Amino acid sequence: MRRAYISGFTGSAGTAVVTKDKAVLWTDGRYFLQAEKQLSSSWILMRAGNLGVPTTIEWLNEVLAPGGRVGIDPRGSDVPHSPVMYAYLIVEIDGAKLFIDNSKVMPEVMNHLKNAGIELRPYDSILSEIESLAVQGTCLWLDTSSVNAAIVNTYKSACERCTTSNGHSVGHPGVYKSSPISVAKAVKNYAELEGMQNSHLRSLNYLIHLVTSLYFRDGAALAQFWAWLEDVIQKNVKLTEVEVADKLLEFRSKQAGFNDTSFGTISGCSPSFWCKWGDRTLQTRNRKLYLGGFRETLPIG
Repeated sequence: MRRAYISGFTGSAGTAVVTKDKAVLWTDGRYFLQAEKQLSSSWILMRAGNLGVPTTIEWLNEVLAPGGRVGIDPRGSDVPHSPVMYAYLIVEIDGAKLFIDNSKVMPEVMNHLKNAGIELRPYDSILSEIESLAVQGTCLWLDTSSVNAAIVNTYKSACERCTTSNGHSVGHPGVYKSSPISVAKAVKNYAELEGMQNSHLRSLNYLIHLVTSLYFRDGAALAQFWAWLEDVIQKNVKLTEVEVADKLLEFRSKQAGFNDTSFGTISGCSPSFWCKWGDRTLQTRNRKLYLGGFRETLPIG
């Protein structure tokens, strides 16, 4: 992560801004304590959401000179802990175009997409396609909460350039509303509901949940982990937060169908416990251990 490289802050949420004479980091309440420890004295911590704390845009508007430019580093690997890749999709009335790096598409998947009538295009050709659609007078539905600025600006600029001899635009200004796809995805079908229940049993009573989850994959891994943890604590084995998190990952990785975790394990001990969203690479030695696991807080020992 380039944010971690430039600032030393390893939390999963934050925005770093560096000007000629200032270095500023914005993060939310989960990471205030972690940021205080990891940022050097040359950095200014902006506690996002607190009263009187400006947003990144508000702050830049105050400190930048008129006409000033801001460079943005968009680089990065595909999303950690998520089985997805970077891509764009244009859905048309009679087909669809997927803009993606073909090296990330397995032959079976590629054949499946082609048989479904989905045309694969190079990832970096999305803007030229948007411009072409605008020239053709195609009306696009753009959800500005998720579509990046380059696509919106390319579409608007191309529409403005496409004018007739009498000055009337032949392009369409587009529709700028929330995507209906997001709404549809929020409605779970029977297969998705069954998958959620199989991955982890939901129960109003945590004790019942703990016992019955033995019949489910992640529940089984958690039960093994808790049994192991109780055993090593009783034997006075010295453990670090990192070792505990790695052991939990080991149990989970042995379950059938395991691919990856949804996010890194959040573990903390003693003072680190209050920074429960902290980076688990920060080790704490010779203390009684408390684990913050799977959205519940479970004191052990």
